[in-house]
Amino acid sequence: MPEIGYEDGYFGVKVAYPELKDLALELQQFGPQITRKYLKAALNKAAPPAVAALKQTTPKGPTGNLRRAITKKAIVYDTSGNGVLLVGYTLAGSGGTIPTGGKVQKGKDRAFHAGLIEFGTAKRSTKSRGTLPYKRGPHARRTKSGAYVGVVGHTVRGGGGGVASSFGTLGAFKIKAKGSSVRTNPKYPKAFFKRAPKGQAVNLGSGPAIAPIAKAFRQSSSSMQSSLSKYLTEAGENAAKEVAYRFQKGI
Repeated sequence: MPEIGYEDGYFGVKVAYPELKDLALELQQFGPQITRKYLKAALNKAAPPAVAALKQTTPKGPTGNLRRAITKKAIVYDTSGNGVLLVGYTLAGSGGTIPTGGKVQKGKDRAFHAGLIEFGTAKRSTKSRGTLPYKRGPHARRTKSGAYVGVVGHTVRGGGGGVASSFGTLGAFKIKAKGSSVRTNPKYPKAFFKRAPKGQAVNLGSGPAIAPIAKAFRQSSSSMQSSLSKYLTEAGENAAKEVAYRFQKGI
């Protein structure tokens, strides 16, 4: 099973192939600079099968942020000469974002929920505020343009109980009622609305473990192993040629 977790700004899978260790060790005889150059190139060349598989197994979701965050990174450690290929999602950072109308933004580094999608969630529910009306304190609200405006404390009125919706995170939506059923426009997962009986919390249930990273690894592991063996062999040959050339030229 691959090692799934956080490393160097990424949430994804780190895979080791012990049977390829001898090929990697051959590169180390050429010194840190040559090893880093050719080992990193071999790792990057071997990554496409894993990246393609992850794009296939990753759900699009209401914002598409998880798919946008799919990335790879090859790291070579000069002290040990070992190389690591990370395939997964970029964690939240300082990249540019696109307003959605709610507090959730679109961007390549918005994969806050990667762990929840991979491993699932426990049962959740909203916090019951009791019977309306209730007093809400001062707070900030994001406008459609992405700017924040201050909202003074006020009384929230209405005849219902607990409500859960995507209004605050994804922005405004319309509701269509047909008999006892309610539908949102746009449809779930781009919007959702759920209401509990008066004075009760909304039961949101649990989220399943979709495990896109683990599934992608199972789909691409053999292809990556084969590709890495090929590219490490080529890396060793090319590194030897470069060292010989440098020696001849006195570089």
